[in-house]
Amino acid sequence: MDVQQLVEEAEDALRRGDFDRAEHAAEKVIVLRHAYGFELLARIHARRDDLPRAIAILEDGVSRAVQAWQLWLLLGEYRSDHGDYDGALAAYDAAVAIAGVDADEVHINAAMALGAAGRPE
Repeated sequence: MDVQQLVEEAEDALRRGDFDRAEHAAEKVIVLRHAYGFELLARIHARRDDLPRAIAILEDGVSRAVQAWQLWLLLGEYRSDHGDYDGALAAYDAAVAIAGVDADEVHINAAMALGAAGRPE
């Protein structure tokens, strides 16, 4: 099975709430050295209401795929959701420094984190 098929399998299982199947497919994507596997696995754990685990997975992902701005963005979102606003802002800073980033999306998320932190600057 190729990466695209595994991603589709994981996304489909995640939509249906079959977290075990989604996790199995996401782990195979990671074994095939595709950064999207970290995003999938983190989203699965977030849906299981385990943000600390989701954050740890993304931290591992960004350490292996430093230029994957989407992982940095999701890491910022989850850190913010978990109340770690400084950590979220650090992740957004890392994301916005990567070539090809959707800077508008990152800046919107950073603004939301600042607002949630009570820092309107």
